[in-house]
Amino acid sequence: MIYRDGTIGYSATREIIFQQSRDSFFISPNPAVGSLNLWLRNNVTGNLNVRVLDMQGRTLRNWAFVKQDELWTQSIDIGQLSTGSYIIQVIGTTVWIARPFISK
Repeated sequence: MIYRDGTIGYSATREIIFQQSRDSFFISPNPAVGSLNLWLRNNVTGNLNVRVLDMQGRTLRNWAFVKQDELWTQSIDIGQLSTGSYIIQVIGTTVWIARPFISK
């Protein structure tokens, strides 16, 4: 920084530490044929709503699950979906996740 009198000074350096989220969400396979596997890892348990949306945001399928452990896995049937792009959405007490996927 340059002061009004023309001298140069420096401010103190501060360390900033960001906590990394332990939440992780994965879908597989993508593109998918027939079924889609979901994995959610976090320390929150409780109700989860899973929805498949079309690209216009309309809900095509809806499921309700209960997450009881840190790792939740679920396979969902997408065999009735036409070939195309969709969004999988997972909503819980403290989680809201949306990921694109392709149905073949």
